[in-house]
Amino acid sequence: MIYLTVSKVDELVTRLTKRGDDQASIQSRITSREFQRDLTLPAALKDIAHVIVNDDWDETKQQLTALVQAELGDELND
Repeated sequence: MIYLTVSKVDELVTRLTKRGDDQASIQSRITSREFQRDLTLPAALKDIAHVIVNDDWDETKQQLTALVQAELGDELND
């Protein structure tokens, strides 16, 4: 399981604005119950989730690639 999160909501808002998202959509997204809920990893997932902080897309891509390669490597070796 992969859990993507951000460390700073204001930086997420800046990124969404720069990519051209509508301000009303951004505000709706960050004030939604789902978004607020998902800012914290549920206790039940703490021991099983791979947490990736998505503050920098290039770094996030590298972490995702490494994780997928590690998982596929394990399966290929079985």
